[in-house]
Order: sequence, then structure tokens, then C-alpha cells
Amino acid sequence: MKKLAARDFEQILQCAMPVFEGLLPEPYNSLILDLIFELSMWHAFAKLSLHTDTTLSKFQAVTVSLGKAMRAFVSRVCPFFDTKELPRETQSRQRRKAASAQNVPGGRAAPSEDDSSPKIKSFNVNTIKYHRLGDYVRMVRQTGTSDNSNTQTVAAEVRRQAVLDRIHRGIPVSSTRRRTRATPTTKTRRRHDIRVQFEEDQPLSATVFTDHHHMSIEQRYPQDIGEFLHANAGDPACKVCTCWSHRAAI
Repeated sequence: MKKLAARDFEQILQCAMPVFEGLLPEPYNSLILDLIFELSMWHAFAKLSLHTDTTLSKFQAVTVSLGKAMRAFVSRVCPFFDTKELPRETQSRQRRKAASAQNVPGGRAAPSEDDSSPKIKSFNVNTIKYHRLGDYVRMVRQTGTSDNSNTQTVAAEVRRQAVLDRIHRGIPVSSTRRRTRATPTTKTRRRHDIRVQFEEDQPLSATVFTDHHHMSIEQRYPQDIGEFLHANAGDPACKVCTCWSHRAAI
């Protein structure tokens, strides 16, 4: 979960609900699932490339619902769980403190017991990002949709211009690279085979029949959930996932 971009968290949010379902007892389970659903709904409205008065009104209502779900999470879930630093975070903090102590005149400071023990990490909503969530609807009305200032759009255009510049100067560009960068929609139209080949190794331990789901830790075969739902739109097995996806995209 380190060095992730915003698009990575976007993909995590899309498939987080079935992963978190049943991890904690009630009432924490329902509160967390409600929060994830509200976050997904809010994100779907925020990513729309075309808004109307109706969608903006719904966007405002979803923002209010998200605030209520977030406050419920802070007041009814967070106080009952003691969250602390990860071991690597504690070690990193100790290294930073030791490095800063060496630069101070007078020598190296003696380590204390508090330095070796992990610190309490509480959930903090007093951040500018959370504070600005309520301004999105107003900003969309004033300046347009969020894709106007999205860095993904700029990055895609920069890559496209780089490929066109290479073509203009006569520098060979591979057909695969040219196809995927100049026309990125071809990737979404291609149907993927999600089956793992027999000769490939994807270890999976024995599954307990009472478990809600069982996933392999192997990450060599990623599958985009949006492409999967689009490619299997008529499959009855995807009916539940498709319904949830439509609810999050309304």
C-alpha cells in the first residue's frame, strides 16, 4: 500500500466492498460498508465528464450522505479500535530521529522507550482534502467537470504527443505502442481471457467452505473490473456485480 497513485486507490475503491464485508462484527461491519458505498457513489459523481442540474443535485445529496457516513465512522467505529504504526513506520521514525540528533551539537540523543514503541495512529478528518469535499459541486458549477483539471488527461495527452512527435521525425514506433497510446480505447474493446493457463503456477491453499471468498496472493494476472463487467455484460454470473456497479455510477 505504498507508492500508490490516485488511480490505484480508485481501483481499490471499486472492489473494496466485498473484501471488507464480514471482516468486523456488527455494527462496525454495516458502518464500514455504508461508508465504502457512499465513497464510491461520491467518486462516481465526481468523475462524471458531463453534468446536468439533476446530477449536480444528486451529487450534493451524496456529499451530505458521505459526510454523515464519515462522522458515523469517526464516532462509532474509530474509538473502539487501537490503531498503531506499522513496524516499518516505527523503524523509519527512529532512523529520522537518529539522523536529526547527529546534526545537533552535543552528540547523539539517548533513545527512549517511547521511540521503540509504535505510536498511536488515529483517524484524522481535519485535513484540507476532506474539508474541500463539500466544495466540489460549487466548483463544477463554476469551472466545469473535474476532468478539466485531471492530471490523467494531461498525462495521456503528453504521451500521445510524444508518440506523434516520434512519428513526425521518422523515428520507428512499435505497432503495439502506437496502438495502445494513440488509440487507448482499443484496450477496453478487447475481450480478455481471465483463465490462468494450466502450465502457469498460481498457488492457492485449501479453501474453508465457511469463508466468504478466497483469493490468491499472486498479482501477475490483474483484471480490470470495469473491463470485466463490460465484456461479460450478458453473463448471469455478473448480475450482482453489474447491479452494484450501476448503483455506484448513477
